[in-house]
Amino acid sequence: MAVYYKQNHLSLFNRTSAAFVRGIGNFESDVTDAFFIGLERLHLLTSGNPHEIMVYTGGKLERCDHFEVGNRSEGYVLKSVGECTGNSLSLRQGTKFSTYDQDEDGDPDHNLALDLAVGWWFRPGATSPDYNTFISMHIRRKD
Repeated sequence: MAVYYKQNHLSLFNRTSAAFVRGIGNFESDVTDAFFIGLERLHLLTSGNPHEIMVYTGGKLERCDHFEVGNRSEGYVLKSVGECTGNSLSLRQGTKFSTYDQDEDGDPDHNLALDLAVGWWFRPGATSPDYNTFISMHIRRKD
């Protein structure tokens, strides 16, 4: 599991870019509340071997058959999501991770991470899923 947000703990994910790089929470004690593995760990994990991802946002499921996160110099861009089924609003290849202090959503007129008070791979011009309710992201090695 890489990230798990619950409505009453969502404010824990209104963090700086540096916090998302390091990770948030403790898997051993916080798995039922709030946890994020960290962007650097996600990059290292997904760049070495093929992974798939399932994301639940606002009660909708999206499953992508390949998931790879770029490195820090690339803005932790979604390098690959592969073929996706289900909710098509969530993940898009080429989007960078945005936080309130590092707006990478590609829209110069908005900062979705600031507006929605949560860090994520937002894309410009998208109608956002209900990020304020629930986000759960699960990755799994494919080989």
